[in-house]
Amino acid sequence: MHQRLLVFTVVLGCLLMAVPISAQVNYPDDIKSVVAQYPGSQVEMAMKMAQGSQVILSSEDSTEKVYASYKQALSSSGWENQMEMNHQEGIQGHWRQGDKMFHVVVTKNDEKTQIVLMLGRSQ
Repeated sequence: MHQRLLVFTVVLGCLLMAVPISAQVNYPDDIKSVVAQYPGSQVEMAMKMAQGSQVILSSEDSTEKVYASYKQALSSSGWENQMEMNHQEGIQGHWRQGDKMFHVVVTKNDEKTQIVLMLGRSQ
């Protein structure tokens, strides 16, 4: 009985260690077609919806540096800035190109900078 419990515990431990490896999330292709993933960032979550896609990234860089990178990339590829807002938690902006919209929100928590990118269609 003791040996079965030991084997069960070892197998369970191996399975649990494999979960983070198999749970890796990729940067969405439709967002990648608009703007590259921020250098050195990690994909935390990605979601595909009927209206578009959303991805959450984390980075060690400052909110200002991250936001400036996205602002420059979007503006240089023909996206028109519709709105930009600085607030206590960070910076956000909204761009438009034809019937597409792209929203960037960059905030800082205690440890990392969080980047939220949303791509969708204008209403």
